[in-house]
Amino acid sequence: MLREASSLIVCSQFQNHFKVLLMKRNARGSFGGLVVFPGGQLDPNDLDPYWSCVLKECKMEDSHYRIACLREAFEEAGLLLTEPKRQLDDLESWRLNVHKDASQYIALMRRLRAYPAINRLVYWANWITPVVAPKRFDTRFYLATVSENTRNSTRITKDGTETVDLFWETPQKTLELFEQQKIELFPPQYCILRELQSYTFDRLQEMIKTQKGPFVEPVLPELLDGYTLLPGDYMHSQTSEQDKKSKRVLRMERNKRGGMQKMDEIQWRSKI
Repeated sequence: MLREASSLIVCSQFQNHFKVLLMKRNARGSFGGLVVFPGGQLDPNDLDPYWSCVLKECKMEDSHYRIACLREAFEEAGLLLTEPKRQLDDLESWRLNVHKDASQYIALMRRLRAYPAINRLVYWANWITPVVAPKRFDTRFYLATVSENTRNSTRITKDGTETVDLFWETPQKTLELFEQQKIELFPPQYCILRELQSYTFDRLQEMIKTQKGPFVEPVLPELLDGYTLLPGDYMHSQTSEQDKKSKRVLRMERNKRGGMQKMDEIQWRSKI
């Protein structure tokens, strides 16, 4: 069974470059020790009729996915993105409340007289777990930018349970840490970070403003002999016969926990 999930790629400007918000999962969790973006499964409360009332002017068919990743970013990292912008004195107690019961996110928005900033996200990617995996997710990735002022005025911290570390780093440096085997990544995070290397912060902000992100097609990798094959690899079942003749290699070597040990030749989506 496919579980719907949503994840938030948060970018912020640091002097002359931007960094991405990253989290290291608890080693005892299902994604133990891997570095990821904030996110998680959709909750029935993300589809509560209340949201239809307060978000009626936004008119986004994927609003429940957007709500979910904003809720998870608040729960896991303490990042509160609302319209209009609000600050929260008792933030930690609300984080705990939302962690225990997702309906408390609705209660929080009512208290703040605000709504989740779904219009400040751009749809970035859609990855589906390989068919043979024991737990499968259909995950949508959204991108948000936060200003230096928002970053400094918000208590963005690890939750200490699901997340044992939280840090900002550039896409380039994060990939270097991966190549040096200092961190572990899932295939979606790796490919998204590769993409982000070619963007400027101004370009990302413009994409959010216009709601024109990259062209998104669902990515369904396949597993073969210890590798994760991406569409386009000559041995992937969805690769056309013409493309198979090129013998293009687009695959990742997996470790025991489902993360990546190394990446073979890759050219992921071109710059938009």
